[in-house]
Amino acid sequence: MDDILPDFQRFLVSRGLADQKHAPFYARWVSRFIGFSNQHEHAGLEESKRKFLDNLACSSNITDWQKDQAADALKIYFEQFDPSSTVCF
Repeated sequence: MDDILPDFQRFLVSRGLADQKHAPFYARWVSRFIGFSNQHEHAGLEESKRKFLDNLACSSNITDWQKDQAADALKIYFEQFDPSSTVCF
């Protein structure tokens, strides 16, 4: 595990949602989303998630499995780990 959202990484591993090797990648997607959403403060959470994932879909250096992993990471983070989060950190 690394320093990016360590509580989230521990949550993923403890719940069997990701193994220790992949948990940092899920945390990085959420971290990237937080940075993205802070630049689009006028959008609500759902709109920000949609825009973030659309942005990834247009990126030629992001593969389909990475886009799916990013979507899963956001879903887990906002629906299971921190459902009351408003993204503003």
